[in-house]
Amino acid sequence: MKTILNKQVLNTAATILLSIGVTACSSGGSDQPGIDQSTRLSQVAVQNLLTNKLQAQEHLDEVKQALVALQLALVKAQSANTAEEAQQVLILASGLLENANGATADARKAAKDAASRVSSASTQLSTAADEANNVMNIANQASNVNLEAANVFTQIQAAVADLIKKEEEKAAEQAKKTEQEKKIAINKALTTAVSYNNVNSIVHDYSNGEAREVLLAKLQKQGSNAPASCTNAKASTCHKEVARGSVVVNYNQAYSSYAVIRETYDNENPQPNNAFIVLAKESDLTTDRAVVVNATYTGKASYSAKNVPAVMTRDFTLKVENDKVSGSVFQKTVNLKGVEKVTENVALNEGKISVENGVVGFSGSAKFGAIASNAEGSYKGVFVGKNAEEVIGTFETNSTEKASSAQGAFAGKK
Repeated sequence: MKTILNKQVLNTAATILLSIGVTACSSGGSDQPGIDQSTRLSQVAVQNLLTNKLQAQEHLDEVKQALVALQLALVKAQSANTAEEAQQVLILASGLLENANGATADARKAAKDAASRVSSASTQLSTAADEANNVMNIANQASNVNLEAANVFTQIQAAVADLIKKEEEKAAEQAKKTEQEKKIAINKALTTAVSYNNVNSIVHDYSNGEAREVLLAKLQKQGSNAPASCTNAKASTCHKEVARGSVVVNYNQAYSSYAVIRETYDNENPQPNNAFIVLAKESDLTTDRAVVVNATYTGKASYSAKNVPAVMTRDFTLKVENDKVSGSVFQKTVNLKGVEKVTENVALNEGKISVENGVVGFSGSAKFGAIASNAEGSYKGVFVGKNAEEVIGTFETNSTEKASSAQGAFAGKK
């Protein structure tokens, strides 16, 4: 009967060993045969089994502690205010899961060692098998707790990913808003305030870069059309019956142009009959403040006054000195005696250079001459080209009253 029982215990031990991938084997012969030696070896085996049990329990406790810490980390990740904060929690959680995995592996190793000792306890096989089973149960508990820990870690990853996604969406929305604000600012800079603020103005047909670039390419292809006086004569491009949207005057440079575009003509209309817009590819606008150095730009400026359809074109100059600009729209004439006379139509008072929305520009106050009853006004413009080779901009009176109203555009190069 005892032999049968011993075989059953050995079979149980073998089953445990096989379940964890270990082949049971006998402890071998003893140099000191006899029951005392067998008993001693059995006692040692059982003692080692108890040690394995203690080790497995310690590893189980480690896994449980890691689980608790991961659960706390999950709460922190879910309440994090920033993705950076949540990612720090994720790094901590990754270390906790790694510890849990290691402790689980150690618990299974303890179970494996315990199962391999059963056959050595020849006189206490039943006790040894029970202890080996206990160690295996503890190891299985560790595995189950570790699975729970892994699940919590997955939740932490999801919480972090969700926060990152929200931040990315917020950043994308902000970038979109910033880009829209930049476009609005550029649109404002490319025309006069009186036209921009008029919702019915033709300038709003060119409120996007694509439309402006199409017009720029068209004007560059056909060449400049900026006579000194574009009158209301029937054959003139500035005649009052010219269709709305027609470019009546334009002046081209290598990278930029300005265009005078007809609004809907109405002699009683309190709004200007011409709109002024400056054109350049957005990619050609100067973005590096360092390339804007002291220089003098010369070119042309065209303007209309008192809301009439006629357009006058005069000389233009702009001086850049340090962080300041100043300039003039003027006309040179020579009388019969050869005496030269300079008439200043618009004085561009000292203004400041600034970088707004990534584009280098300038602005200042202006003083109009007789063309607008000596009215006060303003001017603004941008630098164009990789090395700020050109400038373009607009000027206008503060007054929109017909008798003292004038608007215009300028373009110049170094």
